[in-house]
Amino acid sequence: MAYFDQMSLSRRAWESAGGAVVAGALTGILLGVNLWAYIVATLVSVVGALPAGSQHRTVGGALLRGLVGGTLWSTALLIAHGVTGLPATSALPEPPVAFLPFCFLPTALVAAIVWLIANRRRASTGNALGAGAPRSRIHGGAVGSPRGRIQPERTARVRVDGETRGEVGV
Repeated sequence: MAYFDQMSLSRRAWESAGGAVVAGALTGILLGVNLWAYIVATLVSVVGALPAGSQHRTVGGALLRGLVGGTLWSTALLIAHGVTGLPATSALPEPPVAFLPFCFLPTALVAAIVWLIANRRRASTGNALGAGAPRSRIHGGAVGSPRGRIQPERTARVRVDGETRGEVGV
């Protein structure tokens, strides 16, 4: 899994803004079309956003990502729904901007919870960020076969101009 700060700029832009805006706009359109389609689109958006918190090195980064993603999603939803001019199939608060906290607060909280779970899992498997513990991977073969053994992964630190730039498998 790539961490957010290791992703290319285009991937970071898509994962932090593009996906939320597209999903929010589609959900906003469906809000005026059919209640069940709106509910399904909302659930798909939630499931699609879940991994975002685990892509950060700090809980603060995960919280900010959830806050930004929830704000963009709900803003795109309201704008797209407003553009369609269709009546909402589900009640929206009045004024509609009051809908925003119902989206960005839960997404920030869920992103932080996902980060905590992912961080605990990384720590329990020796893959904690910055711990320098050797990682393991399974090499070939089906589970239980002699080829499906676990071997330590060897890594080497890459230094450029006296500065550590990362690790590569050797």
